[in-house]
Amino acid sequence: RSITAEAYAQPLSVKSVARKYNVQQNQICRWKRVFAGIGEDTLDPTLPTTCQMRRAKRAELCCRAGAGRKCSYSIELIAELKSFFEKSRDEDFAVSLRLMIAQARLLSPTTASMVPNKALETRIYRLFKKWDISWRRGTHKAQNTRHSVAVMNDFHSYIRMKIKLLGVDCCAVYNADETNVYFSPHPTCTYARRGSRTVAIKGSDSSSRCTVMLEASMAGEKLPPFLIFKGKNTRLGHIKRELTKKDGLPEDMEYGVQDRAWMDEELMLEWIQKVWKPATQHNLFSYLILDECRSHLTVKVKAAFAACNTELDLIPAGYTSKRQPMDVGTNKPFKGHVSDNFTDWLIGNRNKKPMRQDVSRWVL
Repeated sequence: RSITAEAYAQPLSVKSVARKYNVQQNQICRWKRVFAGIGEDTLDPTLPTTCQMRRAKRAELCCRAGAGRKCSYSIELIAELKSFFEKSRDEDFAVSLRLMIAQARLLSPTTASMVPNKALETRIYRLFKKWDISWRRGTHKAQNTRHSVAVMNDFHSYIRMKIKLLGVDCCAVYNADETNVYFSPHPTCTYARRGSRTVAIKGSDSSSRCTVMLEASMAGEKLPPFLIFKGKNTRLGHIKRELTKKDGLPEDMEYGVQDRAWMDEELMLEWIQKVWKPATQHNLFSYLILDECRSHLTVKVKAAFAACNTELDLIPAGYTSKRQPMDVGTNKPFKGHVSDNFTDWLIGNRNKKPMRQDVSRWVL
């Protein structure tokens, strides 16, 4: 009781009294509440608590000094800044803090001129956090993750109606797709001793890659794969000469060369001549479904398909993972078999790099 009385005898003396008697400050506050609860509190019940006195003291000091955070942004200015940000991002323009500061000074010269750049930067950053906006690295067009069931069902019904309307047999309905094949697939997991603090995985010895065009009919008939390696697609290129002669390469496949091992218009026309035309020449009419890759949409490619009596249809953008048979059911097991072949090859060739001949055999 004496400690509590001494602590509350003068304002803001609880902390010093607690230190004097080696007790906790909140313990003295609890003692005061206990005494008040049993009616034995000798203190004045109207005396404010320590927290109330501290808040009152801070408010008094702030009023004297004119302190306190003043909002330099009106509601209208914040709304205009948010509208400016959304419009800029809708048009794919880059937005930075510096740009937002300049826009704030442009929208409100009088208000923004009174605030330094550092303060404006802090307040705009605080607005970004409130709007759930973060600093992002630019990416390619994101894969669609919200697929419409109506769009998928409409496309499915359209394909079935088209097959019935054209009167083509299931043996003449095809789907084709390109996929990457790495010479040395990099493993992400390994078996290691339990409790190991470090699990290191050595990267692949070769970073080379190629592209393979896989095709199959609705009846399950597979066409010869078309492999595209990186190199110069000229008469003097040694990779071009090697692939033309098929030196050590499987004979049941076709090959192409491109600077980045990608499918372009020239290689698409080459694929039509080497793979598509010989495989479908016995059909009076054929039906091919492709995705909306840029090399599939050129005028020359469409004309080449028309010359082969081929009707071409494209899968809606963003729906290849749902409505393209090669994506849904073929590419993953195909790459799994390639990885298995690479593992078998690695047993006796640990310190070597895979060659084009090795990768071609894995693909076949």
